[in-house]
Amino acid sequence: WRLTGGNSTNLGRLTLGTAAPSPPAANTLYKNSIIKGWLRFNGIGVIGMGDTLNVASLTDVAVGQYTIVWDLDFTNTQYALAGMAQHPSANTGAVVSITQAGGTDVGTLDISINDIAGTLIDCPRVNVIAIGTQT
Repeated sequence: WRLTGGNSTNLGRLTLGTAAPSPPAANTLYKNSIIKGWLRFNGIGVIGMGDTLNVASLTDVAVGQYTIVWDLDFTNTQYALAGMAQHPSANTGAVVSITQAGGTDVGTLDISINDIAGTLIDCPRVNVIAIGTQT
């Protein structure tokens, strides 16, 4: 890796130049092993995004259903995702799922949030991260 600098647009930007070999070296950071997008949002009522990385927009599609538009697309649909949600009731869980037929799209991600009975629900706190290759 290298730390680039020299002008106001990239001062202090970390650039990782290589993809991980197989097997990757221990304790080494590679460009395809870092989080490329994340967001935290309130999904109850009028949705509100907190801090984000690489998120152009978030759309409330229906109860418990959302579309995330990435600011910088992924290179392919094989990126990894993780999500979690805080159920509006303190005594039960919520599940974040990918709802696109093919799993993911390079520029968008459709998710749904269900309670443990399978009912779509809006939650006060939803977190999603994405890791994969970008151009």
